[in-house]
Amino acid sequence: MSTPNEFPFRVDTTSSSQRRDTTDTLGARLDIARELINAQAPAPHTGYSVRTRELPTASSSSFGGYSFVLVVVLAIAVLVILFLRSKRGHRRADVVTRRKLEMIRNREEDPERAPEPKWTVRDIEEGGRFHLSLPNGLEEDFTVVRRDRVDRPDERIEYDLLLRGADPDYSVSLNWWAMGAGVHAWLMEETAYTLDGLALTADGLREMRQNGSGTLSFREKDYVLDSSGLYARYVGGRRPAREFQRWSFKNEKGDRMVMIRFEEEAYTVLTGMELWLRDLTVLTPKAGVPEEPPEPPEPLEPSESS
Repeated sequence: MSTPNEFPFRVDTTSSSQRRDTTDTLGARLDIARELINAQAPAPHTGYSVRTRELPTASSSSFGGYSFVLVVVLAIAVLVILFLRSKRGHRRADVVTRRKLEMIRNREEDPERAPEPKWTVRDIEEGGRFHLSLPNGLEEDFTVVRRDRVDRPDERIEYDLLLRGADPDYSVSLNWWAMGAGVHAWLMEETAYTLDGLALTADGLREMRQNGSGTLSFREKDYVLDSSGLYARYVGGRRPAREFQRWSFKNEKGDRMVMIRFEEEAYTVLTGMELWLRDLTVLTPKAGVPEEPPEPPEPLEPSESS
């Protein structure tokens, strides 16, 4: 039988102050552990990525700006190329247009005052004669001393007519070639200029021919290389052919030319102007053919007083 002080459970004999100290120590340890756990625990999942998105940097924005500038520069370059090609095409078309307008005026606008000529520059041979009337006041008759055929590098055929006018010391030639139904004609004269006088050299001319471009200054005017190459001349239209080199320079309008010719080991400088076919009147195409007599004047109508 148990005594009154005996119980089935152990009795806590610890004082209240001791229990408070123990509780405070455990609470402090729990707080420290909780802080450590919170520091190591990952952030709660909210459905969005914690990683921040990088904003566009200065390099990416500058790359976009460079791309825009590049597109603009390429567009301007294309426009410049198209403009230069159209300008060159307009210049070539202008020559053809001039001749078409001339034909229209001669045939349609006033057919009575401008009848179809009996002979044209195509018909002129050695011994032929024609009258030249230019807007600058030149009025002169020329006789064809020699008619040479010239084969060009582009496989076209030219004709050089060596002329004799009123002054036997005045050397002038008529250079013409056909392009379709149209005829291009140039009146050329020899000058006393040399390569030194034009500030040119033989090596410089060869370089122009290789590059296909060049300029020169003649009588304080600028000329641009229009064509150059190796030509073949048939003197009097007969074989064998004589090869020579030629450089043709034109002004901005395309109606004045400076030609440099290297033939028979000598350089010759010529200058000339483009002719309108209406300025040339063929008197006789060759020797032995009677000249076309001038048309008789129209009779005067009787006046009412008579």
